[in-house]
Amino acid sequence: MFRGQISFNGPFHGIAYTFKKGCDPAPYYVEGYDEGAEKVVLKGKAPIREGDEVVGYTDKSPNATLDLVFFD
Repeated sequence: MFRGQISFNGPFHGIAYTFKKGCDPAPYYVEGYDEGAEKVVLKGKAPIREGDEVVGYTDKSPNATLDLVFFD
C-alpha cells in the first residue's frame, strides 16, 4: 500500500506500508519518478521486524523497491 503525492513530471513521494499477520502495518518513506510506460518505481528503506517490533530499516529488503503500474 502507498499513500502520497504524485506529481506530473516531478517526484513521487509518500509513505508505503509493510504488513505482517497479527502486527500493525509498518510505515516507511519512499520516493521515485515516472519510469515511462505507465510505471512508477519507488524506493526507500523498508522496515526490519523482530516479532511485532520494527528494529531498523534496510534498502536490501524486497519491499525497498516498489514497482507501481497504472491501468485504465
